[in-house]
Amino acid sequence: MDLTHNKGINLTQRGREQGIRRLMSINLLKRLESSVFSFNLTLNRIRELITKTIDTINRFEKCGVSDLDMYEVSDTEFDIDDGNTDFFSVGKKEKIDLADMDYCTWRGELQADADILELLTLMIADITPEYDTKLQTLFDLISKKIEHPINGGLK
Repeated sequence: MDLTHNKGINLTQRGREQGIRRLMSINLLKRLESSVFSFNLTLNRIRELITKTIDTINRFEKCGVSDLDMYEVSDTEFDIDDGNTDFFSVGKKEKIDLADMDYCTWRGELQADADILELLTLMIADITPEYDTKLQTLFDLISKKIEHPINGGLK
């Protein structure tokens, strides 16, 4: 589905959210393709951000403090080797007044996201370096190049 030519759907909040979901999915898959370790780091950082937001909502409910600082994940949150420095970055910081929104529904959706991220983290926990096929293939390639250099006689 083309994100820019879809009969105006992307001019709505729903269309924008669908586009953001697609971009996030693609970026997470790119992160997994980079390495299991990188993917795990990203999952944990996103989960931490979600947990802090849920804690803020809980404090609001308990104490009535209504400002929430929303920090967007910036390019400093990811490895430079990833090469995707615009992952999630569209701004710096926004204040959201929780009294102006349906924070109960949002909290539930955030918790569902956190649960999914935790499940993904558990699913990849067993993929240690010795079971990471991509990493092992890279090690094999490096070993072969060391054993049989292209320019072996040159110094």
